[in-house]
Amino acid sequence: MPIQPYRTRSLRRVKRRTPSGKVVIHYRKRKPKKAHCSQCKKPLGGVPRDLPYKIRKLSKTQKRPERMYGGVLCPECLKNHLRNQYQKEQYKLEVGRLCIKISGREAGKYCVIVDKKDNSFVIIDGQVKRRKCNINHLIILEEKLNIKKGASTADVIKNFKKLKIEIKQKKKKVKKPKPIKKRKQKKKEEKPKEKKVKKKPKKTKKEGKK
Repeated sequence: MPIQPYRTRSLRRVKRRTPSGKVVIHYRKRKPKKAHCSQCKKPLGGVPRDLPYKIRKLSKTQKRPERMYGGVLCPECLKNHLRNQYQKEQYKLEVGRLCIKISGREAGKYCVIVDKKDNSFVIIDGQVKRRKCNINHLIILEEKLNIKKGASTADVIKNFKKLKIEIKQKKKKVKKPKPIKKRKQKKKEEKPKEKKVKKKPKKTKKEGKK
Protein backbone atom coordinates (compact mmCIF):
# COMPACT_ATOMS: atom_id res chain seq x y z
CA MET A 1 0.00 0.00 0.00
CA PRO A 2 1.36 3.49 -0.83
CA ILE A 3 2.12 6.02 1.87
CA GLN A 4 -0.53 8.54 2.96
CA PRO A 5 0.34 11.46 0.55
CA TYR A 6 0.01 9.13 -2.49
CA ARG A 7 -3.20 7.46 -1.32
CA THR A 8 -5.46 9.68 -3.44
CA ARG A 9 -7.03 9.54 -6.89
CA SER A 10 -6.14 13.17 -7.59
CA LEU A 11 -2.70 11.84 -8.59
CA ARG A 12 -2.18 9.93 -11.81
CA ARG A 13 -0.84 6.36 -11.50
CA VAL A 14 1.74 5.42 -14.13
CA LYS A 15 3.28 1.96 -14.36
CA ARG A 16 7.01 1.83 -15.13
CA ARG A 17 9.36 -1.11 -15.60
CA THR A 18 12.73 -0.88 -13.87
CA PRO A 19 15.98 -2.26 -15.40
CA SER A 20 15.65 -5.32 -13.16
CA GLY A 21 12.29 -6.15 -14.78
CA LYS A 22 10.15 -5.13 -11.78
CA VAL A 23 6.99 -3.10 -12.46
CA VAL A 24 6.54 -0.11 -10.12
CA ILE A 25 3.87 2.60 -9.88
CA HIS A 26 4.81 6.28 -10.15
CA TYR A 27 2.42 8.91 -8.76
CA ARG A 28 2.26 12.10 -10.84
CA LYS A 29 0.12 15.23 -10.77
CA ARG A 30 -2.65 15.49 -13.33
CA LYS A 31 -2.39 18.15 -16.03
CA PRO A 32 -4.95 20.98 -15.98
CA LYS A 33 -7.70 21.29 -18.61
CA LYS A 34 -7.06 22.93 -21.98
CA ALA A 35 -7.43 26.71 -22.25
CA HIS A 36 -10.83 27.69 -23.68
CA CYS A 37 -12.15 30.78 -25.47
CA SER A 38 -13.93 33.13 -23.08
CA GLN A 39 -16.90 33.62 -25.46
CA CYS A 40 -17.54 30.43 -27.48
CA LYS A 41 -15.80 28.03 -25.00
CA LYS A 42 -13.84 26.26 -27.78
CA PRO A 43 -10.32 24.96 -26.94
CA LEU A 44 -7.59 27.45 -27.86
CA GLY A 45 -4.66 26.49 -30.08
CA GLY A 46 -1.11 27.62 -29.35
CA VAL A 47 -1.57 27.59 -25.56
CA PRO A 48 0.50 24.90 -23.77
CA ARG A 49 -1.24 22.45 -21.47
CA ASP A 50 1.08 21.73 -18.57
CA LEU A 51 1.49 22.15 -14.84
CA PRO A 52 1.65 25.77 -13.60
CA TYR A 53 5.23 25.56 -12.32
CA LYS A 54 6.39 24.43 -15.79
CA ILE A 55 4.44 27.17 -17.64
CA ARG A 56 6.01 29.82 -15.38
CA LYS A 57 9.43 28.88 -16.70
CA LEU A 58 8.38 29.43 -20.35
CA SER A 59 9.00 32.70 -22.17
CA LYS A 60 6.14 35.08 -22.98
CA THR A 61 6.05 34.04 -26.66
CA GLN A 62 5.76 30.35 -25.72
CA LYS A 63 2.87 30.86 -23.31
CA ARG A 64 0.39 32.22 -25.87
CA PRO A 65 0.07 33.15 -29.58
CA GLU A 66 1.35 36.58 -30.60
CA ARG A 67 -1.90 38.35 -31.60
CA MET A 68 -4.53 40.57 -30.02
CA TYR A 69 -6.32 38.80 -27.15
CA GLY A 70 -4.02 35.81 -27.60
CA GLY A 71 -4.84 33.07 -25.08
CA VAL A 72 -8.23 34.68 -24.34
CA LEU A 73 -10.24 34.70 -27.62
CA CYS A 74 -10.21 32.27 -30.54
CA PRO A 75 -9.63 33.69 -34.08
CA GLU A 76 -13.37 33.64 -34.97
CA CYS A 77 -14.45 35.50 -31.84
CA LEU A 78 -11.61 37.99 -32.30
CA LYS A 79 -12.80 38.68 -35.85
CA ASN A 80 -16.36 39.33 -34.63
CA HIS A 81 -15.09 41.53 -31.81
CA LEU A 82 -12.99 43.73 -34.12
CA ARG A 83 -15.79 43.98 -36.68
CA ASN A 84 -18.24 44.98 -33.96
CA GLN A 85 -15.87 47.67 -32.66
CA TYR A 86 -15.48 49.08 -36.19
CA GLN A 87 -19.27 49.16 -36.68
CA LYS A 88 -19.74 51.02 -33.38
CA GLU A 89 -17.36 53.70 -34.54
CA GLN A 90 -18.96 53.85 -38.00
CA TYR A 91 -22.64 53.84 -36.94
CA LYS A 92 -23.69 55.92 -33.98
CA LEU A 93 -25.66 54.41 -31.12
CA GLU A 94 -28.92 56.26 -31.82
CA VAL A 95 -32.51 55.59 -30.87
CA GLY A 96 -34.06 53.47 -33.64
CA ARG A 97 -30.83 51.78 -34.76
CA LEU A 98 -31.41 48.12 -35.75
CA CYS A 99 -29.15 45.56 -34.06
CA ILE A 100 -28.57 41.82 -33.70
CA LYS A 101 -28.03 40.31 -30.27
CA ILE A 102 -24.91 38.13 -29.98
CA SER A 103 -24.97 36.60 -26.51
CA GLY A 104 -27.55 35.06 -24.21
CA ARG A 105 -30.63 32.94 -24.92
CA GLU A 106 -31.86 35.43 -27.52
CA ALA A 107 -28.63 35.39 -29.58
CA GLY A 108 -29.17 35.88 -33.33
CA LYS A 109 -32.45 37.80 -32.95
CA TYR A 110 -33.20 41.32 -34.23
CA CYS A 111 -33.78 44.21 -31.86
CA VAL A 112 -33.93 48.00 -31.94
CA ILE A 113 -32.51 50.60 -29.57
CA VAL A 114 -35.42 52.27 -27.78
CA ASP A 115 -33.49 54.33 -25.25
CA LYS A 116 -29.86 55.06 -24.34
CA LYS A 117 -28.82 54.86 -20.68
CA ASP A 118 -25.12 55.72 -20.95
CA ASN A 119 -22.06 55.00 -23.12
CA SER A 120 -22.17 51.25 -22.41
CA PHE A 121 -25.85 50.37 -21.81
CA VAL A 122 -29.02 50.75 -23.91
CA ILE A 123 -32.65 49.56 -23.74
CA ILE A 124 -33.67 47.22 -26.56
CA ASP A 125 -36.97 45.81 -27.82
CA GLY A 126 -38.19 43.70 -30.75
CA GLN A 127 -37.75 39.96 -31.16
CA VAL A 128 -36.11 40.01 -27.75
CA LYS A 129 -37.59 40.84 -24.37
CA ARG A 130 -37.60 44.58 -23.59
CA ARG A 131 -34.63 45.03 -21.30
CA LYS A 132 -31.37 46.79 -20.50
CA CYS A 133 -28.47 45.44 -22.60
CA ASN A 134 -24.71 45.93 -22.84
CA ILE A 135 -23.40 47.40 -26.11
CA ASN A 136 -20.76 44.63 -26.34
CA HIS A 137 -23.60 42.09 -26.76
CA LEU A 138 -24.95 43.80 -29.92
CA ILE A 139 -23.96 44.00 -33.59
CA ILE A 140 -25.08 47.38 -34.95
CA LEU A 141 -26.59 47.43 -38.47
CA GLU A 142 -26.97 50.21 -41.04
CA GLU A 143 -30.78 50.36 -40.99
CA LYS A 144 -32.57 52.82 -38.75
CA LEU A 145 -36.26 52.85 -37.77
CA ASN A 146 -38.41 55.94 -37.30
CA ILE A 147 -39.05 55.53 -33.59
CA LYS A 148 -39.26 58.08 -30.84
CA LYS A 149 -37.32 57.80 -27.60
CA GLY A 150 -39.04 55.34 -25.24
CA ALA A 151 -41.40 54.01 -27.94
CA SER A 152 -43.90 51.32 -26.94
CA THR A 153 -43.72 47.71 -28.11
CA ALA A 154 -46.74 48.29 -30.38
CA ASP A 155 -44.81 50.98 -32.34
CA VAL A 156 -41.80 48.66 -32.59
CA ILE A 157 -43.96 45.82 -33.97
CA LYS A 158 -45.42 48.13 -36.66
CA ASN A 159 -41.95 49.19 -37.84
CA PHE A 160 -40.70 45.61 -37.81
CA LYS A 161 -43.61 44.54 -40.04
CA LYS A 162 -42.49 47.12 -42.64
CA LEU A 163 -39.09 45.41 -42.72
CA LYS A 164 -40.86 41.99 -42.89
CA ILE A 165 -39.43 40.84 -39.59
CA GLU A 166 -41.82 38.67 -37.60
CA ILE A 167 -42.28 39.09 -33.86
CA LYS A 168 -43.93 36.36 -31.86
CA GLN A 169 -46.19 37.78 -29.20
CA LYS A 170 -46.86 35.78 -26.08
CA LYS A 171 -50.45 35.29 -25.03
CA LYS A 172 -51.33 36.82 -21.71
CA LYS A 173 -52.24 34.25 -19.11
CA VAL A 174 -55.65 34.73 -17.54
CA LYS A 175 -55.59 34.11 -13.84
CA LYS A 176 -58.22 31.62 -12.84
CA PRO A 177 -59.62 31.56 -9.32
CA LYS A 178 -58.07 28.84 -7.25
CA PRO A 179 -60.45 25.99 -6.39
CA ILE A 180 -61.41 25.81 -2.75
CA LYS A 181 -60.67 22.46 -1.22
CA LYS A 182 -63.58 20.92 0.60
CA ARG A 183 -63.23 18.26 3.20
CA LYS A 184 -64.75 14.96 2.37
CA GLN A 185 -67.59 14.14 4.71
CA LYS A 186 -68.74 10.65 5.32
CA LYS A 187 -72.24 10.14 4.11
CA LYS A 188 -74.56 8.86 6.80
CA GLU A 189 -76.67 5.93 5.76
CA GLU A 190 -80.26 6.96 6.03
CA LYS A 191 -82.49 4.37 7.61
CA PRO A 192 -85.86 3.84 6.00
CA LYS A 193 -88.57 5.59 7.99
CA GLU A 194 -91.05 3.30 9.65
CA LYS A 195 -94.65 4.05 8.87
CA LYS A 196 -96.68 4.79 11.94
CA VAL A 197 -99.89 2.82 12.02
CA LYS A 198 -102.74 4.58 13.68
CA LYS A 199 -104.52 2.36 16.16
CA LYS A 200 -108.28 2.42 16.02
CA PRO A 201 -109.94 3.08 19.32
CA LYS A 202 -111.65 -0.04 20.74
CA LYS A 203 -115.36 0.13 21.29
CA THR A 204 -116.36 -0.46 24.86
CA LYS A 205 -119.38 -2.59 25.82
CA LYS A 206 -121.17 0.37 27.27
CA GLU A 207 -121.11 2.23 24.03
CA GLY A 208 -122.56 -0.82 22.23
CA LYS A 209 -125.56 -1.12 24.55
CA LYS A 210 -126.48 2.48 24.11
